[in-house]
Amino acid sequence: MNIEEKIKNCEIYLKQINQYDPDPYYVNYFFTKFIESVIETFDIIFEEANRDFGLFISGKISQKEFDKKAITKNDQKAIKFSEWYLMKLLKNMKNHFQM
Repeated sequence: MNIEEKIKNCEIYLKQINQYDPDPYYVNYFFTKFIESVIETFDIIFEEANRDFGLFISGKISQKEFDKKAITKNDQKAIKFSEWYLMKLLKNMKNHFQM
């Protein structure tokens, strides 16, 4: 599954949460699915980056594994990508949760 499909899944689960609110059973179910799909989206971003940067990481790829391999290979572009991604993620979270 590619990144666009993963993001679409996130959107679908979010709509389901809104549709079933305030029913706690369905809201909890779709919220769990939403969180799982967000985590899968993060993972696939680094799977695609692994291919793009040619790091050749096998198995499940996390940002931590990506960073380790990029540092080992001294791939400055991959390291910069990971730093950029983390900064964007933190900025978006900060903006989202600011009231």
